[in-house]
Formats: sequence, structure tokens, C-alpha cells
Amino acid sequence: MRVYSLALLFILAGMVATSPLPTYDAANPLPLYYQIERSPLHGPASYTFTRDSEFLRAHHLEGVVFGEFLTGSSSLLTDQRTLLLLRDSIVYEDFSVDMRIRIDNIPTGDQYDNFDAAWIHHSDSMSMIYDLDKIYLEYRAPSVVTLGAGKRRYNWGPLMLGGLMLSDWNEGFFSIYQRYDAGPFSLQGMTAQLDSYTPEGGDGRHLEDRERLHRYISAARLSYEHERFSLALSQATVYAGVGRSWEIQYLFPFIPFHYAKMSTWRYANWGNKSLGSMDGSVRFLDDRVTLYGELLVDDLQQRKTESSKTRQNHLGRMAGLRVDDLADMYGFLEGGTITSFTYNHVSPPLRYLNTRGFIGSPLGPDTQLFWGRVGRQFPQNLSADVTWWLKWSGERRDLSREYPHPSVNNTIDDPIPYGVVEREALLFLRSSWNNPWGALSVTVGHLAYDNYENQEDQEKTTFFAGISLETALRARWE
Repeated sequence: MRVYSLALLFILAGMVATSPLPTYDAANPLPLYYQIERSPLHGPASYTFTRDSEFLRAHHLEGVVFGEFLTGSSSLLTDQRTLLLLRDSIVYEDFSVDMRIRIDNIPTGDQYDNFDAAWIHHSDSMSMIYDLDKIYLEYRAPSVVTLGAGKRRYNWGPLMLGGLMLSDWNEGFFSIYQRYDAGPFSLQGMTAQLDSYTPEGGDGRHLEDRERLHRYISAARLSYEHERFSLALSQATVYAGVGRSWEIQYLFPFIPFHYAKMSTWRYANWGNKSLGSMDGSVRFLDDRVTLYGELLVDDLQQRKTESSKTRQNHLGRMAGLRVDDLADMYGFLEGGTITSFTYNHVSPPLRYLNTRGFIGSPLGPDTQLFWGRVGRQFPQNLSADVTWWLKWSGERRDLSREYPHPSVNNTIDDPIPYGVVEREALLFLRSSWNNPWGALSVTVGHLAYDNYENQEDQEKTTFFAGISLETALRARWE
């Protein structure tokens, strides 16, 4: 919907209990520069003109400008936010090239000093980012095969938050992509290189001290799309080791990912990690109401030994309801818990990152979330909505190891989150006006952040108000 991309607000990660308080990105709860693939800018209708071309099937040029300014009484807020996107897309025969440049001001500071990645900010200081956000070559045989290579984002699943296994909370993957379609069935596969890791020193588990571990991800997704429902099964492997590179067995969708389990001895970071997920959706009332959800299976602890049966499983589960233009109403409700440690583990050797950003959901582990939005469209291109965000983080996210006690045994019945040490609460109202040249929004709200283990700054709250403006210009040759 057109209003989804304007003037949203919240932070999407719990911080380490002794770390500085986060600075909340005022521009978007799903920051624009991490969600462009999933939710393109909807605000401006823009001015579009068409021109015939004898050489190219299509040539698209697009520029989008977004700006927001907030006033509040707390350092939690980023008080100004600007974003410029420049895109050039060319289609010739069955080939296409898509390029996009992002010019962005985001707070800087020590956001790269821990596992919280680029979208979490600890400082109000600002700097500009100039990034070749996307450069991607694709070949598409009519209705059957799609092959691609280059830098792009992936998001698998129906969640508004983004896929638990594979989401666009990063700067894009340098990857190889393939897709095969047969009627309602679709098989996708991607392989990408992740950030490398150099151990700090020997701990008995590395082949040699200070050798760089090259890391990769391979993922596949089999989906079925019906006019009333959809269902998908996904699998992923993250693998690494000294001297490793692209491996042929991971370049094809659904080659057995557990092959890696048989070669653990060869590599210097405990072999590989395999994950599975299932997601689906059901649509009602002429596709205006959708029920959806996703289950991520990271690690099932119930094995043959009695002690293993007492360990907590590592899962992620989210479900929601979305309404699109039902009696002029729109919005969604979404919630769930995440205990998965694979992508955003607190231990660096077990942490898999892409351009210092998370691969899957940035929420986990040991986190519970409930958020949503309810709004209504009015005549004269006006709309109004209310958004809320409630997140609780447990102590097992915050420590330097997976569990705060010597053993992972006897944890199966522990609550999630385990011992709440952080809470984030946000409520804001927004009114928007859309016209052919852009969109203007006014926002007012309240933000609260509690950290029960940080005695110096236990609580931060602020009321805020702000204004945002978005406009775009698009050109198209066909």
C-alpha cells in the first residue's frame, strides 16, 4: 500500500545490557535501505513518461528522495534522516541489468564494534554513505528458467518483519541465483559469500591461529502458489573454513545440505550449520485479508541421550494477519518468538554476517515481539494510521555465550525470553497526504526503552513529533 513506506519509526534489535543505549532510526521501522526489495517506496505516484525504443525492450530510470525531521527530548531519536536512491534498469531480449545507488545519512559511532551490525546506531553523529546498492545481471527464459549473478537482496517468506531464514537486513549479497518454474511450483536457489572471520587466537579448535575463515551461504526454496493460499519449504547451509571457496555441491537447489555434517573434521569452525523453515499464507475476502506465518528450525536438541532431551530447541516462529483495502482499512498484526543463534550468535566464531549485517531476522535470539499498524484511507488522498512496537529481550541474548549457566541441559522448559532485561515500547500516530508528485506525512508519538541491567541508564523515554517528505521522478522507454 502506498502509505507503508512513510515516516515509520522504531529500532529492531536488543542491545547488550552493558552497551550504550541505542539511537532509534526515525525514518522507518523497516529502514528503507534494508527493505527496498520487499517494500518499494509506495508514497509518490511521480511523473512517468513513455518513449518507444527500437533497441531495448525497456529502459527505466528512477530517482527517489526521502527526508524526515523529528523533535524529541531524548538521545534515543535520530532527529533527521535523508535518503536518495538512483536506479537504472535495462532490459534487452531475455537479459536485464539492474543498478541502484544509495546516498544515505545514518548515525555513525561504534555500531561496528559488536554483533549488532550497521542498522543499529549508538551515536547521534552523522555521516553520509555512498553505496552501489545493487548491480545485478539476470537471464530469464520465458516462464521457465531464471539465472542471475551480482549484488542484490533476498527476502523469503510473507512476514512484514522479513524472512526468518533469509531477509534483506543487509547491504545485499554478492551471489549466484537460479529459479525454475513449473505451473504453480517454483524452485529457487542462491549461493553467496559472507564476511570472513579471523580468529583472535588458538583455542584448540582452529587448525592454525589467525588464519582467515572464508564463509558462504547456500539456500533453496520450494514453493507452491494457489489463488487462495501459498506454502513453501526452505533450507539453508552456512559453511566456512580455512581456504574454503565456492563448492559445487552447494550451487544447485536441494543438493543434500547435510553433506557438510560428514566433513566437519576438515574445517576450522566446527563444520557447517543447516537450517530449515516452512512458511505459508491463506487469503480471504478477495485477497484483502491474509493469514500468514513462518517457522524456522535452527537446531533440535532432542537426540538419543537423556541430557540432550532436556535442552531447549533453537526455533523462530512468527505469525500475522494483514488487511489490504478492506472498507478503506489497511494494516497488520504480527508477533512471535525467536531463539535461533545461528545467524546472530553472540560468539564471533559462530556469527555469520553479510557486510556486517544479519542474514535472517535481526531480532533473535531470546526475543519476543508484538507489533502492528492499523489505518484508514480517506478522500482527497489522505490517510491516517497508528503503529505500535513491543519487544522483550532476555538475558541469554546478552551474555558472551549461549546460556548464562555452565550447561545447556535442563533448559527445555525455560521461558522465552529468559529473564527480561530489555524492553522497547513505541506508539505513534501518522497522517499522510499523497499526490502525483510525492507524499507528505506528520508523525507524533512516544518511545520508551528500559534496560534492567544497566544501572546507569535504566530507562529512556521521549515524546516526539516530526514531518517527512518523499518525492520521485521516473522515466521509462519501451
